[in-house]
Amino acid sequence: MDDRTHHLLHRAGDIAPWVIGVLAVGAVLVPVAGAWGRGDGDGEQAVSTEASAARRISFQRPLRSAVHPPLQPAAPAPAPVTAPPVPVPAAPVVAPRDTAAAAAVSATTRPPKGSRLPPGFPSPGRSYVFVDQPARKAGARTVAVLGDSLTVGASPGIQAFLTDVNLKLDARVSRPTLEGVQAAASTKASRADIVVVALGSNDSCAVAECRRRVDAVLAAVGPTPKVVWMPPVMFRPNMQAMRTAITAAAKASRGRMTVLDWQPYVDDHPEITSSDGIHLTSEGYRLRAQVTADDVHRLAAGR
Repeated sequence: MDDRTHHLLHRAGDIAPWVIGVLAVGAVLVPVAGAWGRGDGDGEQAVSTEASAARRISFQRPLRSAVHPPLQPAAPAPAPVTAPPVPVPAAPVVAPRDTAAAAAVSATTRPPKGSRLPPGFPSPGRSYVFVDQPARKAGARTVAVLGDSLTVGASPGIQAFLTDVNLKLDARVSRPTLEGVQAAASTKASRADIVVVALGSNDSCAVAECRRRVDAVLAAVGPTPKVVWMPPVMFRPNMQAMRTAITAAAKASRGRMTVLDWQPYVDDHPEITSSDGIHLTSEGYRLRAQVTADDVHRLAAGR
C-alpha cells in the first residue's frame, strides 16, 4: 500500500464517526418531521372543517331566542258576548174578564158552530181532584162540584172561571153516580148555595134504576142548594136511560134542579171529542168549564 492509499484510509477512519453520527441524527429527525407534517395536515383539516361549519351556521336562520325575547303564551280568545235569553213569563191561569160578563148575558150562549175555540188549560194529570178554593172577596156564594173524569179534565178551567165563589170540587175518573153521595159529603154540598153534578156517564142501568141513583145523590145534597145536573152525552145508546132519569128528576124538583145539557155543544163542535166519543180535547175541557161557570153565575144572579 502506497502512501496515498494509506492516507485516504486514515482520513476515512477520521470521517466515519461523523458520518455515523449524522445518519443517526437523521434517523431520529425524519420520523419527527413526518409526524409534524401529518400534524399540520390534521390541523389544517380541522380548521377547514370548523370554517365550513361556521359558514353553514352563518347561512342558517338565527335562533329566535338569540334575537327576540321568549314568546309568551297567547291569551285565550274572549268568549263571544251574547245577550241572555229574555224569559217569557208563563200566562197565569186566571179567568178572563169577559167570562162573568158572558155569563150575565146568557148561560145558554154557545160558540158558533164551526168556530175556532180558544186553547185549553194544562191537564191536571191525575185521576182524582179535590179542590177547596176560597173566593177572592168576602160574602161570596159557595159552590160544590161533583163529577167524574170529565170534571177532572175541566177542573183547571173551573177553578180559573170561578174565582168569585167559594169553590169545593170533588172529581174522580170512572166515578159511578152512586159515588156522588160520598162526594157530596166531602164537599159539604148540603151547605153550599149551588151544587153542580156531572155524573151518569159510567152507569149502565134501566130508567127506574137510574132514577133511584139520581135521587140518592139529590138526597145527599139536601133540599137547600140549587142543583145543576149535566147528563151524559149519547156516546152509547144505553146513555138514554140515564138522560131520561135526570130529566124526570128535574121536572119533579119543582124548580130546585135544572139540567145543563152538554150534548148540543158536542154536536156543534165534534172536533172537541176524542175517539171514544165522550172525553175531550184541552179546548173541549175549557169550553165545558166555561159552560159550567156560566150556569153557576146565572144561578148566583138569581136567574
